[in-house]
Amino acid sequence: MILLKQQAKTLSKQVRLGTPHALTSVNTLHPDPGAFAGLRDAQLVIARSYGFPGWLELSETVELARDAAKSLHDRANLSIQLGCVQYSGNDSLRNYQRARKLLEAVPDIAEFTFFTALVANNARLVGDYLKSDSTLATSSGGPLAWPALLYVTYSRIGEPEDTRQSLSIANQLLEYGADPDSHIILDDTYRFTAL
Repeated sequence: MILLKQQAKTLSKQVRLGTPHALTSVNTLHPDPGAFAGLRDAQLVIARSYGFPGWLELSETVELARDAAKSLHDRANLSIQLGCVQYSGNDSLRNYQRARKLLEAVPDIAEFTFFTALVANNARLVGDYLKSDSTLATSSGGPLAWPALLYVTYSRIGEPEDTRQSLSIANQLLEYGADPDSHIILDDTYRFTAL
């Protein structure tokens, strides 16, 4: 991404200077060349020069490629960190979608740990984990060090129709002894609960 950002800055500067090659790129790739105003427009032209409709799509593709180069352990942790609401200021639909795409690209992530199975809303896998070790229902862990029930209630990876899976998983955890009042304390002040 650093190289792409540098290319966009360079293009923006070259357009201001009237460089013929830069002006040709803008005239060819920008939907309204006369409205070219700066860096955002340069990013659009750069993205289109690589065959993408816009900068966001180019950025997402680069992120996914960068994610794919990580170890399975790192990708599993990343899917949890991106896929759960944490009230950290970094929560966004884009992160949830990125986590979902990561799971789609690497389905083994869901099976990697009990906690990734929870976040991936995979009721069958969670059931298998619980059958092999019932203490997992009452455990805390994963990259966020949360109680298991919080991973289910704060996961945003699933589509809206996956809500039934989340309810099924929550019920399984409760049947195996998870505390319905599972919580953590955020910033030494806020009670972050499964309810």
